[in-house]
Order: sequence, then structure tokens, then C-alpha cells
Amino acid sequence: MRLTKANLSFFKRIIIYFSKSSIHGLKYIAQADRHITERIFWALACSVATYATVLLLVAAHYNSENSPVSFVVSSAYLDWNTSFPAVSLCETGSLDKIDLARKRLYGVSSSKNLLFYVNDIAYFRGICESCEYRCSYEFNCTEDYETIVNAARLKLEDLILQCAWNDVPFNCSEKFALVSTELGPCYTMNSFHSNMKLNDFVSNRQIGLGKLKLSISTTEVRVFIHPHEDKPFPNTYIQPQIDINGFESFVTLLKIVEIENDPNLRSLAISKRKCRFPDENYLKYSKWYSYSGCIEECRLNHTIALCNCTHHFQPRVAGVQRCSVAQLTCLTRNDLYLRKLKSPGEMGMECNCMGTCIESEYSKIKTITVIFWSVVCSAAVYATFLLVSATWYNFQHNAVSFVVETSYLDWNTTFPTVTICENEAPDKIFDFSRKLFGKVRNMNLDFYLRDITFFDGTCNSCSMHCGITMNCTEDLDMLINELRSGCANLIGSCYWNGRQFDCCKHFLPLITELGVCYSLNSLQTKKYSSEWLDLVSNKYTGPGFLNMMVYESVKVFIHAEEDVPYLNHPQDEKAVLNWGLEFEMTFQVNEIENDQQLQKVSVEQRNCRFPSENPFNLYKFYSYSACVVNCRAEAQKRLCNCTHHFMPKQDGVQTCDIKGLTCLSKHSEMLRALRTSESKKKGLVCNCMSSCSEPEYTVISKISSRVEDIYGSKISIIMDNLPSQRFKRNVVRSRLDL
Repeated sequence: MRLTKANLSFFKRIIIYFSKSSIHGLKYIAQADRHITERIFWALACSVATYATVLLLVAAHYNSENSPVSFVVSSAYLDWNTSFPAVSLCETGSLDKIDLARKRLYGVSSSKNLLFYVNDIAYFRGICESCEYRCSYEFNCTEDYETIVNAARLKLEDLILQCAWNDVPFNCSEKFALVSTELGPCYTMNSFHSNMKLNDFVSNRQIGLGKLKLSISTTEVRVFIHPHEDKPFPNTYIQPQIDINGFESFVTLLKIVEIENDPNLRSLAISKRKCRFPDENYLKYSKWYSYSGCIEECRLNHTIALCNCTHHFQPRVAGVQRCSVAQLTCLTRNDLYLRKLKSPGEMGMECNCMGTCIESEYSKIKTITVIFWSVVCSAAVYATFLLVSATWYNFQHNAVSFVVETSYLDWNTTFPTVTICENEAPDKIFDFSRKLFGKVRNMNLDFYLRDITFFDGTCNSCSMHCGITMNCTEDLDMLINELRSGCANLIGSCYWNGRQFDCCKHFLPLITELGVCYSLNSLQTKKYSSEWLDLVSNKYTGPGFLNMMVYESVKVFIHAEEDVPYLNHPQDEKAVLNWGLEFEMTFQVNEIENDQQLQKVSVEQRNCRFPSENPFNLYKFYSYSACVVNCRAEAQKRLCNCTHHFMPKQDGVQTCDIKGLTCLSKHSEMLRALRTSESKKKGLVCNCMSSCSEPEYTVISKISSRVEDIYGSKISIIMDNLPSQRFKRNVVRSRLDL
């Protein structure tokens, strides 16, 4: 028999649907060959999934009906145009004005108690206390309320005298309009109820913050700040207000929070979005919908229901009379009910009024708030100042730090510069003096010869004997050239790491304040020329050592390649050798590596100078010793208007003659010594910075012994070991960090 839809049962149709379904798991339920446990599992799984789907759909529908709108905070404020709030002015009455209205209405001799009635009517706030007692027993009260109101309240031009927006005056009568409110006739500006133009009172980043200035007359006034669609109403706790009495100068600051609506908001039902746009108006007595208009109409209906009338500040209702004096008493008795909105557990009007969808939030910034934030901002500014000051101080004074590096395996360590300067030898001076001046001579000439050719800052013979006991030649260069030895007669047999080299090809003349010396490996001579000997030690060469012979009494100096020998040279790094000695100096070295960014940091911040940063002209490259020599030269010029004959020559500076040397000898105690600015002892204050690349040398030993079998003196300068650490100067606060 062929099956048709007509003879299929509902159960079989379900089974067929399951078997052909594309939903995962349903077809397994209908397959009879599958185990019953698996079929039950899939049946439960599909049931749970169906139940969860139903719950999800129910929740989605609930949210669609009850929470279709969400609020987010927007901070893209740069292009906002913020509208200033509507401002309304309502009189609150002054005794003088009310008394003047009494006299005008009832005569000068009328009862002063009429003041209370005039006040209750002209400034009706829902209560007329004089209506129940005074009108019944003391005097007859007129019910011509409009006349009383007009007599007691001021017109616009009498109330508002001057107006200005952002300090630009405008015509008050053009911007303010009369509006009827439950508080009586008020004057409002920038409102839907006035001649409002959207661009009249706007603040933005081009215009700045909006500022409204009003000058009013002497009467008491209440100023209301509210959304553009609203108007003042008795539930004033909802709207910011300012009470001004007479000639007060009052300033208030406002905080404004505006609402921007999604264009699709209008497509939602009003019951879902829980707000109305002003043009969605169902109110009978207001052109626009507003929260205040809704409350006003709600109170109107409750007033009619309670007292069967409307008071003189409410809209007229067809078929409903204005309240008589007796009915105003009814309103007075029900004032508490009519003034309050119903809340759980309390009596009041039940109005169910919604806010508008465009209603902005306005709040007064209280004086205590201004004081609080002024204190907070002042403290923040002060703290920021301290932070910036500390940052600036650290940038200026702690921009560089020192660390120790120990990755020494691939280092190339430079041997120190070695400088040889001839030292005085009494026998040589005696022989030269006899040759120059003869056997029979004034023996003080020998002292003069010594003072000139090995000048060390003093020339005692110049002041004591020259021009007094003997005539002294002023051809100083001749004396020096004749007496002092050149390189060939001073240095010989030079070896670097056991390999001989030409001494005078690599020991180059260097002009110092000790005279002409001969320097090996010096930056101040011809470095990197063909005569340059690269004295480098590393793991392949081992620690370097230098050997040489000298044939006169000498001073031996070791120093950094940019340095020069000078009077204040560290004692550990020099030695004075007489003729006929064997001398050995052993030292260790700690070099300094500099961050590549160091040259971008100012000299004052790093507190050192690179050799190329030389502000002086005595030497080509900067070093601490070159700075001290320059400082001493400047002091000599200042004191004696000359520099001594060993000092490097400067343009426009003369070399001292006998008189000049006498002057230098007079000030030698100060010129030879160095001191700090805090010290009281005699000496020069030079404030010289060290070189950024200056290594640290530590002399381990200096050993000298007398030898008889060699001509001259034998010198060995030995690096004790290759360094295993060096200092690195890092930039920790660059301009970018600042």
C-alpha cells in the first residue's frame, strides 16, 4: 500500500521531519538502528537547546520592550556647540512695591493689613493666608486679581535694565518675552516660549565659555535656569534657581550636560523610550511638550477636581470659573497636596509626566565646589611644579650614570701616552756655563742659567741678581736651545713589546709649560700620521710594555693621550730620574667607554668634555691638563701681562722678559698651586672638567736602581695585566626622556 499524507499519523510525520532535518542531532532521534541511549541523549540535548532558545527569545523581547535605550558618555567635544540654558526671571515681591500698590488700589489711608492680601494675590504661590481670615473679618477683598497683579509687578523694561552676552550688550526687550507661569507673569529668554534663535546663545571652542550678564532693578527676583522647552513652575527643587534681593551682585557658575539622541530614537514607541520630543505634544494649554507643562496641566486638573476652579495664574479652562476668595482658601488648605508629586507612602499629585528627549541637565557649581577644586588644582599645579622641577634638576645634574662593564674578551686597550722631559743636571749646567761665560765668571750666572732653561715657575736669580750683581742676557731661546738636548741626544733604543722602533720618529716634540718634551702616542702631536705607532694591547698581544734608554736626567710621565705634562701632574704618574739608573714602572688601566648618545647631552649635564670640544687655543684638543695650563696662562697675563717662555705661544700675548719673570716669581706660590673655590689657601681656581675619554691609571710599583755598566738610564714601562673591567658612561636622561 502506498503511503500518502492523508494516511500518515502525526507521530510518523514528526519522525519523518526529524530524519530529514538539517538540525544536528534531530535525525539521530528518528533512526531506529541507533542505540536507545544515544537517541535519548540527543532528545534531551535538543530539548535543552529548544528551552534555552525560548529563554533567549523571551529575554530579547523583554529587553526590546523595557530596555531599548541605553545611555553612553561621549567625549568627542572638540566640535560641539553647547546651547546656553533658558533663563527666566520671576518677581518675588518687595515690601515697598507692595505698599505702593496698596496705596494706588485702596488709597493712602487704607488698612496696612491690605499689604498681606496684595502680596498673596500678586505673588500667589498656592497659598492665600489673608483670604480666610482678613478678608472675612477685617476688610472686603476685591476679586479683580488682574488689576492687583498689574499694579504690583514690574514690566519688562522696568525690571531688566541691561543685558550682555559675552560682554556684548543686547536689547533685553528683543530677547526676553513675557510668559505666563504658575508663578505669575515671568520673563524668559533663549526659550521655546521666547523669540529663540538656536545660534544666539551658543558656546564652543572658538567662542569660549558663555557668560550672561543682567542688570535688574531693586525688586526681589528669582532667576530660573531650565531647558529651552520648560518654563518656571512651583516644583523648584527640579530646576536650579537663584534668589536675588535688591542691589546684589551675584555670580553663579553652571555645569551643563546635554543629551544627543540617536536618529532612530523617534521610531521607538514613547512608552519604550520613556521620553517625548517637544513636538510630540498632547497638552491642551502648551504649544510644546515639556515636563513643566505636563506638571502644570496635571496640577490644573487636580485644582479643578479639589476646588472646582482655577487660580488666576493658571490657564483658563472653558466652563471652569476663576477661584473666588473663598475658593483660594480651598487651594490654601490643599497646598501641600497640590505642590507635591506623589511618591510611595506619601500624598501628592499623580501626574506620570515624562521628561523630554532633549532635556539638558543644569546644575549650579557651589562656592564650596569652586573652593575645593581651586585647592585641588592649586595643589596639583604645585605638585606638578615640584615634579617638573625635580625632573629638570635630574636632567641637568643626573643625566649620566656610570656602570662597570666586564665583557673584556674582545677589548683593545690603549697603552698610555709616555712623555719624556729633560730635567736639570748640575754638572751639565756647570759645563755649559763655563763654556758660555768662561771659567772666571759670577757663579750666580749658573743659577740664572738653571732658572731659565729649566723654569718651574720661579726665577729667583732674576729678582736677586739680574741688573744688580750681574748682567743677564734676555735671549732666552738661545740659552734653551744650547743647553737642552734634542730627541736624538735624549732618547734611544726604543722597544714596544720587544720590537724595536725609531725613537725620534714616534717620540714627537710637545710644547709644555715644562719646556719642549717628547711624547709617544699623544693626541696633541701627529696622531694617525705615518709616524703614528698604534700601541694597543689585547688577548692576542698580551699586556704591552715599553723599553727605552735616556741619556740625560729626565722626568717620565704617563697620561691619557689627550693630556699634556704640567706642573700639577699626579705624583704617582711621573718619575724624576737621574743619570745612570735602571727604572721600572708597572701600572694598571681602567678605560672609559661612552654611550653614543653622550655627545647629544650638554657639557654641563655630563660634566666632562670630549677632546674635540676644545674652547681654548693653547692646544688642539681638550683635556683636564690642557685646561689647567690655559688657566695658568690666563692668570699670568692678568697678573704680569705676559706668559713665561715655555708656555705655548698665543697671538697678541707677549713672552715675559726678565722683569716679567720677576713678576711671575713674586706670584709663584699662587700660580703653581690649584685650589677649589671653597678653599682659603693660595692657588688658582680653574674649574676644569675632566675629559670624557680619560682612562684611570693606577701605578702598582716604581722601582729604580743604580747601574754602572750602561751609558745613561734604562726605562721600562709595563702594563701589569689586561683590564677585566672598564667604566661606561650611560645617558639615563636624554631630551626625549625629559
